[in-house]
Amino acid sequence: MTEARSLARRNGHRPCANHQSDTMDEVKDIADSETTFTAQFESYIKSVCDGNLMMPKSVAIRLLVLLSPALTTQASMEITQFVTGINSEGYVSCDQVVDYFRRKPGVDWAELSRALAVESKRAKSNLTLNLMAEAKSDVTSETTTDNADSGARLQHIVLFTFRPDATETELSQVAKHVFRFTFIPGVIDVKFGPVKTALYPEMQDRSNGFNHVLHVVVKGAAALQAYNSHPIHEDVRDTVLRPMSIRPAVAVDYFSAF
Repeated sequence: MTEARSLARRNGHRPCANHQSDTMDEVKDIADSETTFTAQFESYIKSVCDGNLMMPKSVAIRLLVLLSPALTTQASMEITQFVTGINSEGYVSCDQVVDYFRRKPGVDWAELSRALAVESKRAKSNLTLNLMAEAKSDVTSETTTDNADSGARLQHIVLFTFRPDATETELSQVAKHVFRFTFIPGVIDVKFGPVKTALYPEMQDRSNGFNHVLHVVVKGAAALQAYNSHPIHEDVRDTVLRPMSIRPAVAVDYFSAF
């Protein structure tokens, strides 16, 4: 309801027929946009789930993150809590996933459709298909002979120095792009965030000018090699991370049994 119409109601005036018609048209447009997105989403899921409208919860979480307008820590936690809270045995339906957006006030269904169209194009290059394969069958990766524990995980740490004038919107988009690394087979976990240098009084700044950290956990050396050469990693590295950086990144790797 517009401010003028709200004021008219408070003053005891009934909205004119034109205003009522406009409201009905707005409601219809929203309903049509929601229907369009839902049909588009179902078609997309069928294309990557062998014709099935059910998907693993891990897939649902990642798709919701990728389709959300802005990725924040709070939004990511909210999405995870929503999906894990669905009472099902590890799988959720398309309608249950779309219900997340139905609960959001003022959701822009047309914008969601555009975002899904972009994601659908990416899926054609096997980004989402890789994730589906990962969910169906655990990928086994070899580790180097230097690692005595074959079950150890390889920790990949990268330090970045992004432009000091980078906006919150730009950094949010970087986080969304980095989140795509979770689609790469062999990747167990991805963490990304800004460096903190004043967590307590008199804390010494030892960041050496680096202001963001990427932490990727993979299944072993072979998985790290596959990650480095994967199209998702190369695309994000060359089109997002490097252009945002003002000096070369520093990376280290180590094995951990936990």
